[in-house]
Amino acid sequence: MYEFDDLPLSPIEPATNVLVAGPAMSGTRDLFLRMLAPPAGSEDGTIVVTSGDNADELYERFRATARDVDRQQLGVVDCVSRSRGLSVDGPNVGTVSSPGDLTGIGIELTDLYESFFERGVRRLRTGLNSISTLLMYADQQPLFRFLHVFTGRISTAESLGLFVIDPTSHDERTTQTINQLYDARIEVRQNGSAPELRVRGLPDQPTDWTPF
Repeated sequence: MYEFDDLPLSPIEPATNVLVAGPAMSGTRDLFLRMLAPPAGSEDGTIVVTSGDNADELYERFRATARDVDRQQLGVVDCVSRSRGLSVDGPNVGTVSSPGDLTGIGIELTDLYESFFERGVRRLRTGLNSISTLLMYADQQPLFRFLHVFTGRISTAESLGLFVIDPTSHDERTTQTINQLYDARIEVRQNGSAPELRVRGLPDQPTDWTPF
């Protein structure tokens, strides 16, 4: 089971893929990072596909939002550094030319999975932030096939998958098509100054809006 420090969520079974859905600035990214960060003392690994922050920025966001994450436990597929002309330092970082390079992202993900498995890490939390950004660079059908393979890999590895989407940025048909790939959905909203969540599709989780 995957557990979450300081969040109003019950543990989630391995081989589960979850869509984290909410508008920009609603708290989706903070929730995403807090769910991906391994609990203190855990040997879980974390792999993140980032299409907005580069690897160094992502690491700093973990420190600010969740907690310090051992960089040996964190693997990153960085979709932005190359296009910005930035060099990337640090272990477990793969780069691709843009968020639209789905083939490259898939190759880097495979390499990171193999690297973690070779080191004996069997429990992985894997995330993508965000589907909405990838939709700006890739057509829907190729992206849908990519996400289908991605979620299948997470299930086969008995990992936990977390995928961010801003449903207000897409038409209902696109959102419904993407929803089909996921076992559950965590909806996020901002209520005044407090972010709230509710869960659909998982047992023993808050179904009413709950502050986090």
